Amino acid sequence: MVALGVALDTSSNLGRTVTGRVLRPVLRVDRDRVDLTTIGREMDLGAWLKNKKRAQRLHAETVRIADALERAGYEAYRKNQAGDFTRACGVTLAEEALGRSFRHIKILPSVQVADTVAYRRELFAFMAGHNLKAQMVVFGQGWCRPEELRQRICALSRAVSKIASKLRKVWGADLFFRNIEMTYHRNSDGELMIHVHSHGFLDHPFYPEDVYDKFRRFIASISPKSVNGKGYANLSYINKDKLHEVVKYPFKPQKSKDRFLTDDEWRLIAQQTERLKFFAPLGGFKTWRADLRPAGEPQRKLVVIDGSDGPVLYAKPGVKSGKREPSASVSRDLVINLLRPSPRFGPRATPAIMISNRSGEPLDQVLRRAGYGPLIDGWRAIYNARVYPPDRLPVFDPRSLTEAVQRGWRMETEAGQTFAVCEATERFEAGKAAAQAARAARVMQHNTTATVPVAVVGRARRSVPGAVFPPSQACP
Repeated sequence: MVALGVALDTSSNLGRTVTGRVLRPVLRVDRDRVDLTTIGREMDLGAWLKNKKRAQRLHAETVRIADALERAGYEAYRKNQAGDFTRACGVTLAEEALGRSFRHIKILPSVQVADTVAYRRELFAFMAGHNLKAQMVVFGQGWCRPEELRQRICALSRAVSKIASKLRKVWGADLFFRNIEMTYHRNSDGELMIHVHSHGFLDHPFYPEDVYDKFRRFIASISPKSVNGKGYANLSYINKDKLHEVVKYPFKPQKSKDRFLTDDEWRLIAQQTERLKFFAPLGGFKTWRADLRPAGEPQRKLVVIDGSDGPVLYAKPGVKSGKREPSASVSRDLVINLLRPSPRFGPRATPAIMISNRSGEPLDQVLRRAGYGPLIDGWRAIYNARVYPPDRLPVFDPRSLTEAVQRGWRMETEAGQTFAVCEATERFEAGKAAAQAARAARVMQHNTTATVPVAVVGRARRSVPGAVFPPSQACP
């Protein structure tokens, strides 16, 4: 497996961390290059099916929790005024109804995954780009009841921020990231108890063994105290390739039957975690990450582009609201977003179009009237060039074919998809195949005795004489 790289702009300087590391921004790439290098690329079919099944389970789990919140009187679904959402493939224009969308409730699995993936990718780019081998430190405060959850989370967040400040001033160490993670169980009385803890990522200079031991004891002395009155801070090295084991669900639903929550318990936890930040950049990571979020501009996204040295992360500029969208006065078939190429509809990556309040009008007509025709034609050209031979192209709208194309190409359908086959190329290939078959037939008229090795015993080779092959395939 080829390792993922990060493209940094070595000519720019975002400053230095407290440990002396020079911060470099991620190189930027425009949307056209992302499309050219991504559209049509294929992932392994088995991996794609596995991801599809995982996404279905995640959605089902999110719906289960959202329905529980709704039953308890807590609004979990967005009240969309423009109608339901539809996602369409930017190449085939195949449509997929998405139904109701969820509010940004931090304990819903789909929301947690979206937040987690973005932070995980940015952390990887920061650590890999600056060759940073960090240590992970775990802080905890013990178990609490759901009614105390908000207070415990806020207290732990403030404590970790103070620890980061003290480490910066006293030890010259950079605590550059912290998260909040919760686990839960029921005690012997059946009462729900929640454990709140935090993972922090720490970059520090090299310390001799005796100094490092003092460093660890210092962190433990200023760590938040748990219910037993002691602070603890477990330190261990974290590999940038293992971030998925640490930066994960802040609140993961338990599988065990005795840990299922009631509707009222889900509502209470949702209320206790409203508008809280489960992830927080600190120190050098906060400074570096600000370059992806320039003031007054849309947020830049980290995207993977395949190059000669393998996949590399670049920063793609965001799109301002309304920049590539039709007039907001259109109440039906409103394009609300363009999604980057990804294997959503099949193993091959294609861009997608988010549309609100779909009507029954053909989507191709809707998009071309709104000015998206050249964009879609460009996506299809990239896809066709990467996937299909030049003499056999898919036809998505037969009405768009010119008279010259209709005269020189033959239409055929395979697996529900219409293809245009170049008749001139087809006749040429047929004549070429017939000539090759005639030459092979003439050669086969002359038997050629060849020696075919079938086994090797020690140094003595046994063979079978008399096998007939064309001269070009005769074994020596």
